Amino acid sequence: MEKIKKEVDIFKQDLNYFRTNQTYPTQAINLVERHQEQLVPILGNWNNALTRIKLAFNLDNSSLETLPTKLHQITFEKVKNDLEKSSKNRIVIGIAGPGACGKGSLVESLNLPKVLNTTTRPPRSYEIDNLHYHFVNDSIFHKMEACHEFLSVTPRPGRGFYGVEKKSLENTFSQSKMAIIEENPDTLFKIQQSLEKDRKSTYFSINYILPPQPIILHLATRLAKRSIETNGNFLDSIDNTLGQRQIDEFESLIDINKNGGNICFFVVDNNIDQIASIIKNTYKIS
Repeated sequence: MEKIKKEVDIFKQDLNYFRTNQTYPTQAINLVERHQEQLVPILGNWNNALTRIKLAFNLDNSSLETLPTKLHQITFEKVKNDLEKSSKNRIVIGIAGPGACGKGSLVESLNLPKVLNTTTRPPRSYEIDNLHYHFVNDSIFHKMEACHEFLSVTPRPGRGFYGVEKKSLENTFSQSKMAIIEENPDTLFKIQQSLEKDRKSTYFSINYILPPQPIILHLATRLAKRSIETNGNFLDSIDNTLGQRQIDEFESLIDINKNGGNICFFVVDNNIDQIASIIKNTYKIS
């Protein structure tokens, strides 16, 4: 009971800080506050996940408040050093992170060709084949899988199968020596392993995007702002974007790190251009 009270108090303090500093529109902050009951347990679950990440990355002495920045510092230095020593002439920049962290805006700012996913799910009303995804039926997808045409395959219950084709990556490399793949960390690590086996000339890194602490309140308030602007259902977006699936994806970085994944954390506040500039300089994107 005492723990819950403490989390509620922190939740309210952080929201008041957002109000005082006008970090987000008041309407979005109010919407988050009205859903305190749903969000406080999620905040606690994310903080538990952060504690496990902290231990896995040997940051025992860091507070949770400074953890995103510390994660950036240690992983950024490693990737930067790896790149400076690397003689590989092709680079794949994997982008991952929870919903509303700014991935889409970041990918747009980097202005690099993006490797499209192939999926068996039907297109949404606004989606165009070969622009948003390669849409195929189950039969074609499984034939491609049997012929080893994918770098990775991910079943998503109720949402079909997803795969990143070797051909899609090659097509992207015909335009540029750098490519972007936006996916969850597990899928990105599968792709890294495939590329290490088949393409010794390709450097791959998983770039995980986080807001600063309090992570969940930043993400929730961004989602609230988006829900207000689009007339969306805020509770649905919380479930789909901040729930257990996203926590599991975040925690998968523990095993990926243990098994040799090239991970780099980036902390995105409200200045996407600043992070895009750091990534461009690091990967030498002109």
